[in-house]
Amino acid sequence: MGIGTLEDPLVDAAGLPSWDDVFEEASEQPAGWQQLVGERPGVAGLHALATTDLAASSIVEQLDALAMLEAHRSWLDGLQQRLLADIARQDTSTERWSAELVSVVLALAPQTATTKIRNAERLCRDLPLTHRALIEGRISVLQAVAITEASYPLADGTLAHYEQRVLQRAEQQTLRQLKDSVRRAVIALEPDAAEHRRTRALQDRHVRVEDAGDGMAWLTALLPAPAAMACYRRLEAAARTAAHGDDRTADQRRADLLIDALHAGLAGSPPASHRADPTIAVTVGLETLARIDDEPGWLAGYGPITAEHARELAADPTATWRRIVLDPLFGSVIDYGTTRYRPPKSLSEHVTTRHGHCAFPTCRRAAEASDLDHSEPFPAGPTAASNLAPLAGDTTASNTTPAGPTTTTPTPPRPGSAR
Repeated sequence: MGIGTLEDPLVDAAGLPSWDDVFEEASEQPAGWQQLVGERPGVAGLHALATTDLAASSIVEQLDALAMLEAHRSWLDGLQQRLLADIARQDTSTERWSAELVSVVLALAPQTATTKIRNAERLCRDLPLTHRALIEGRISVLQAVAITEASYPLADGTLAHYEQRVLQRAEQQTLRQLKDSVRRAVIALEPDAAEHRRTRALQDRHVRVEDAGDGMAWLTALLPAPAAMACYRRLEAAARTAAHGDDRTADQRRADLLIDALHAGLAGSPPASHRADPTIAVTVGLETLARIDDEPGWLAGYGPITAEHARELAADPTATWRRIVLDPLFGSVIDYGTTRYRPPKSLSEHVTTRHGHCAFPTCRRAAEASDLDHSEPFPAGPTAASNLAPLAGDTTASNTTPAGPTTTTPTPPRPGSAR
């Protein structure tokens, strides 16, 4: 079933989805189990599921029923979202009494009820395609809430593009995958605003302690994502080097190492014996790196980051970031930085396809039969498409003959390019 369009006739005068659209008549019950599978959720489907002996059904039918139940759960959640939006629309009081009444009916804290109503209004009024997907059982309410809550920073004129973008794969994504997608979409659609929010949020960094009971406490830190990932990866790497026979869990080792590191570091004593320098991959498009566009980058273990943030990390020579640059046309890796000598498969294929044959001026051996060499020796020279070339085993690693002048082997144009 398609995503739908914004020009939807099934919308009432209040700008909300029509109740005729979201409530299916029981008289429309399809005939037979097979006809129910894949049908839009509604009263008829619930009735069929409730009157079917699922215990006597085959495993295939039970799995179908499981999917149908999940779709009907989404349908009911969609009805609730519409009802909450209706309740809010009728509440014209300055005190917003509707939130208090909803909190009583649903046994929620008042603030939780307020948030639930606010999200329902946003979903039903401003994100009609997302609400439709929920009503039709194609996404869960958790996915709908993720799409809704991530949309608040966006300008109204951007919401239609945002919905179209995030709903393309939402049905096949886990909640975590969808949250990464919506964060990436928000950054991509309004990169300047996203960068402004990042720099503003940087001012909120802090460390706090909170009682956890039983003699334990939570030590939490709100840090810039790259710094947080670097700290965690360092603890993770150090924890893996624990002595043989250490019966602590990985979590326990990381916690103990954090205590040791803070005590030793802040007291000015020598660093802990466990030393690890893990690298963290920062993936950025070539055109983003060149400031041609502002597509979000990707921080391994964290998710989407703004283009400017990705450029900062990719250009930082003092950090432990491993810069991974992607080809804008095919998405293949064309630069792996200076922390890895052997190029990954995608980068090797990119270079060999680009050259076609050995890069030595007089050699015509196929690139696939040659070794990839760094033109500028590693690690001074990066493992990047611009610094790699296929060379047969009996040629030198540069284009300089022992007694001759330096020559340059031009890079063959990519098929279909203007060169």
